[in-house]
Amino acid sequence: MRPERPKALVTGGNRGIGLAIAQGLLAAGMDVVIGVRDAAAGDEAAIRLGCGSAQVDLAAVARDGGLADALLAQIGPVDVLVNNAGVLIETNMIDDPAGFYASVDVMFRAPYELIRAVVPDGRAHV
Repeated sequence: MRPERPKALVTGGNRGIGLAIAQGLLAAGMDVVIGVRDAAAGDEAAIRLGCGSAQVDLAAVARDGGLADALLAQIGPVDVLVNNAGVLIETNMIDDPAGFYASVDVMFRAPYELIRAVVPDGRAHV
């Protein structure tokens, strides 16, 4: 059964493309929560948008998938997930692979863990 106001989680929703996506989802009548790294910036953006915000460390979610479950326990069930957050690494990833690993954590592993947490019974089908 579809909720009256579906809830959307937009990671990286406090600026740029994520902010625009959150605005569009709000305009479509959704209940929106922006997932942000910086709680103060998230709270400021959420007030401007008229939505909720939740601090989430995606690198930590990548290391511990249970943190995705904890996030959803905090904000409630999510009907729409927009994995928008990313990182810009400005070092040479060949000489210093730490930037590569940080990118993989934030832009691949964490979104995967969030998908697993959001999709009903997703863990049984992965």
